[in-house]
Amino acid sequence: KLRQVILGYKLPISNVGSLKFQSATLSAVARNLFILYSKTDNFDPESSNTSDNAQGLEAFGLPRTRSIGLNLQVKF
Repeated sequence: KLRQVILGYKLPISNVGSLKFQSATLSAVARNLFILYSKTDNFDPESSNTSDNAQGLEAFGLPRTRSIGLNLQVKF
């Protein structure tokens, strides 16, 4: 499973001009993009972690959510 990918770019300070930044970084963050390998279709192996009699069954499991976002980190 591809859990998390982060791609970042450090912005050049010379382009900021009149602002007093030490550094600025812009990053794209993505979580739970896809499953790399699975022997069964439409099944997330992590969604059926249980210790009762339903062990190994996909019952009442919510699907993992996929999230994509941006992150801006600025140091003054």
